[in-house]
Order: sequence, then C-alpha cells, then structure tokens
Amino acid sequence: MQVGGQVACVGRGGGEYGADPTTLFVAGSSAGGHMAGLAALTQNDPAFQPGFENADTSATGVIHLNGWYGPYFGQGPESSPLAHITADAPPFLVAHGDLDPMVPVTDARHFADQLRQTSIAPVVYAELRGGNHAFDLYHSFRFEAVVDAIEGFTAWVRSRERTPKPHRNTALE
Repeated sequence: MQVGGQVACVGRGGGEYGADPTTLFVAGSSAGGHMAGLAALTQNDPAFQPGFENADTSATGVIHLNGWYGPYFGQGPESSPLAHITADAPPFLVAHGDLDPMVPVTDARHFADQLRQTSIAPVVYAELRGGNHAFDLYHSFRFEAVVDAIEGFTAWVRSRERTPKPHRNTALE
C-alpha cells in the first residue's frame, strides 16, 4: 500500500523537518479518506507493507472526511476499511455531509458505529447538515467548523497521549 510507505517514511524522517516523529495523523477526503482509514486500520500489518514489513506505520489518529467506506473500486472486501476495524484502531474523526450524493451519509454513520462498537479508542462523528461530498474543497461555515473540529480533535488526542495513565496497585487486590 502506497500510503503505508508514506507513513513509514514520514515516521522515520519527519524529525529532520521539525515534525514530532512520535505523532502522526493521517487524513484524507473522499478516496483519500478511504486510503487514510485503510492505512490506519492496517498499521503495522506486514500484508499491507510489502517491501517495508518491519517499518512502524502507526498512526496517532485519523481525520476521515466524506470518505468512501466500501471496497476499493474493483477490489474485494479486504480493500474496505470496514474489514479491518479492531479494538486497537487509533482515534478517528469522521465528518460527512448529510447531502452527499456520492457516498450516502448512512455509510458514514455505519462506519462510525462499527468503530465505536469495536475500538477502545475515541471516535468522533460529525454529520454536516447541508454538506455535500466536496464540503471541504471550498471555504464555507462548514469548512470552518471542520477545521475547528480537526484542531480540537488533534489537540485532544495528543493531550491524551501525554496524560499519565493511572497506576493500578495490584498489591491491594
């Protein structure tokens, strides 16, 4: 998968450009959302990393905008992000317009529901009233709301990573 290779490359070399190599969000809209979701849900899976099987392709979180949730065109069910949802999926922000003529909003709801039922990570779902398939391609109040949501989501996910986990004292049990 090409996206997995890019994730591995950024993870290895991002520090050279001032990026935090321990934090990587993958994002995309439409087919790019499909690719971002699939890359994150198959992270560190050698079957999806031919040529770089041992590379770390972990994603800190995913921004999935008006994405495609089914199988990739002409491919089987394994090419769908839905086929790869596991308990260790990273946090997801899923945003979809309710007037999307390309991908029904019910598909986005189903994807978010499946993530919530399976993953232990947070899943944020935003349904944009009056939003079409390309709501993120032009400046509008929906676009502004999504930008604000992305900023809030990424800050929140990063703060959760820095928050110490409570220590469980098993000696008292």
